Amino acid sequence: MSLPHRISRRTAALALALAFGLIGLAAACGQPARPRSELSGAELFALVKCDACHGPGGAGTFLGPRLERIAANWSRADLSEYIRDPAPFRERDARLRELSRGFTAHMRAFPELSDDERDRVADWLSALP
Repeated sequence: MSLPHRISRRTAALALALAFGLIGLAAACGQPARPRSELSGAELFALVKCDACHGPGGAGTFLGPRLERIAANWSRADLSEYIRDPAPFRERDARLRELSRGFTAHMRAFPELSDDERDRVADWLSALP
């Protein structure tokens, strides 16, 4: 029995998602020593695994776009709301629909983040060069 020499993007994405999920599960015991209210936007970005799709520091991957210069297209309020639930934004914004076609995964909602936590992530993202 021979193994395939190439894997599809979907298979690679699923394998990567599974790997990051297992890493996240293993790290769950190592929750931050500080309360979440003291975590920076960058720390929250890593804590909820945004970097699994968007890469370290928002540099981008084949799963999700680069996040540099995001402030050029987003207000803080809209970005914070998008993090809470991106689906309505994708439905009404042709630019986002087109952008999402280029990536394997669609961004999930982050209802586990409080309003203040989403604002801290939005502030950090907005400050990326």
